[in-house]
Amino acid sequence: MPPFWDEKNKVFYRFSFEENEKKTKVYLTAYDGELNQIGESLVPQLIKKPAKHFAKDGQIWIYENINDEMGFVRLKMKIID
Repeated sequence: MPPFWDEKNKVFYRFSFEENEKKTKVYLTAYDGELNQIGESLVPQLIKKPAKHFAKDGQIWIYENINDEMGFVRLKMKIID
């Protein structure tokens, strides 16, 4: 998926995924302002390809339809050294 910019943390994020008949694995990769990879992680809480998403206030917001109402899944980033 295309990268998107997080203004608060000054990084680009990009979702990628692997799909097969039984399961989808979603990964999140972080890049610095020059698009050098600074980290990547499996996001086990996401079990399907992310819908439209954006970064706001240091979090990733993913649109989610919940009982025909618009909702969001929010991911907060934690840096682990």
